[in-house]
Amino acid sequence: MSIILSLIAKYPDVVLCEYSEFVGNFPQITRVVLQKLKPNCKYSIEYDKHKYYYINENKITYLCLSDGISDEAAFSFLNDLKKNLLQNYEIEKVLSLNANQLKGFVDDMKGLMVIWRNKF
Repeated sequence: MSIILSLIAKYPDVVLCEYSEFVGNFPQITRVVLQKLKPNCKYSIEYDKHKYYYINENKITYLCLSDGISDEAAFSFLNDLKKNLLQNYEIEKVLSLNANQLKGFVDDMKGLMVIWRNKF
């Protein structure tokens, strides 16, 4: 049970940063999933044997792909991710960025994934 991938994007589908320790076609599938997300909501989508969770607020999407974790744990991780991002960046700054311009946040994202992996 783990978080396979996490990312932050500008709605609808501009990926600002992402991280995964796993090899696979997850990034490509995630791009398709991003295009199907609804604005201003918290939701999950099942795809193949995995589940995508996302929170979309203020035109920012916080998303993770999981393998067998609970809905509660996935959304708690995403809330921590959101909190951490907003402690380091103002929303206006995030919304002004282009694709992959939030790479400086990847280490924070990775750290949160490690913390949450140890909670499972």
